[in-house]
Amino acid sequence: MATTAYIEGIDELDDFLRNHPKELDKSTLQSLTKGSALIKKEIVSQMPTSIKILKPVVASKVLSNSSNPSLLVGIFGRKMFYSNKRGLKWDAFYLAYWINYGTIKNRDSSHVFTKGVKSKKQGGIRPNRFFERAIDNSFEAALSKSEEDLNNIIDKLAQKFGFQ
Repeated sequence: MATTAYIEGIDELDDFLRNHPKELDKSTLQSLTKGSALIKKEIVSQMPTSIKILKPVVASKVLSNSSNPSLLVGIFGRKMFYSNKRGLKWDAFYLAYWINYGTIKNRDSSHVFTKGVKSKKQGGIRPNRFFERAIDNSFEAALSKSEEDLNNIIDKLAQKFGFQ
């Protein structure tokens, strides 16, 4: 008997979610945003001290216009600019990218670059790989946080609309 009530509650929840896709998308994105905060914090903590000032380039973007709303977390451009010694303005994204993946001869061999180097000269920035370390260290915790938050939202919806 309890199994039947549980299945009926699941059917009601399923009906609710099918009839209210915007609420589902909003709740999912809200939960993912809470989890992404852990990843952003870890990326900033893994950044080398020399570029900690670039923490505004670590952000999250909601892709809500797609058929499957999702959230991107990482290092984004057009958030912050800096001037080099010659007075040229650069997007801070590039500095973070170069420090993470390296440049010229010291490029990270595990990363796929869209443009190759014509001649591999001596030197360049050595790869730090702080971004990959941050993702490896925080992804599971962020996923757990998002799932926990989404379960809480579903429980609140169940109480509000009377399904189990």
